[in-house]
Amino acid sequence: MIGTNQILAEIRDRGYKGAERTLRRWLISIRGRNTPAPVPPAPPPTRDITGWIMRPIDNLTDEHQAELERLCGLCPDLAAIRDLALARARSASEARYPAAPSKTSGRSR
Repeated sequence: MIGTNQILAEIRDRGYKGAERTLRRWLISIRGRNTPAPVPPAPPPTRDITGWIMRPIDNLTDEHQAELERLCGLCPDLAAIRDLALARARSASEARYPAAPSKTSGRSR
């Protein structure tokens, strides 16, 4: 790490005419700005995400539901895939188990 005095000497050689105190205040103001951003957690394996999408939402743990919602919030394409899978599951369920006809549907007036 370079000290303030060394920086001051180098910039004075380049024509800086300001005070040492001004340089110190500026250095304090920018300290910490170059810290690297925290590394985001690794995404879950593709197999897990696929399983969460393909399973009925009621069969997922609260943790898995929350993680799927978080991932869908980050990726619109994933949200669209989830929505398509849910719609497909609903239509397949309706085809397998059609709604019972209502008692009044067969009567004519």
